[in-house]
Amino acid sequence: MATIVSSSDFRTRLDAMFDLADTGEPIFIKRGYKQLYCLAPVESAAVNVVEDDDDPDQTDEEVEAYFTPAMRAEINRRHEAYLSGKAKVITCRTATDLETFLDSL
Repeated sequence: MATIVSSSDFRTRLDAMFDLADTGEPIFIKRGYKQLYCLAPVESAAVNVVEDDDDPDQTDEEVEAYFTPAMRAEINRRHEAYLSGKAKVITCRTATDLETFLDSL
């Protein structure tokens, strides 16, 4: 099962979206008609590099290292499931829709 929300809905229901992602639910965030993003939890043991906003010398490669090959594979697997129609998609248009869905888990 996957949840697709607009970027504005994601911002208004940020805590609920993170809680849902913590359960393993793939969260896809649509940004207009151009781009789709996936929210997935990162296990602390898998983190190699944390972006440091106070370090102007940190390179893109260091930030890129944040995602391990296993994490990238999982993101790609979920994206492929979505594209192939194998992921069950629900759309929550209101806070009530989201609460009802979360209560059903």
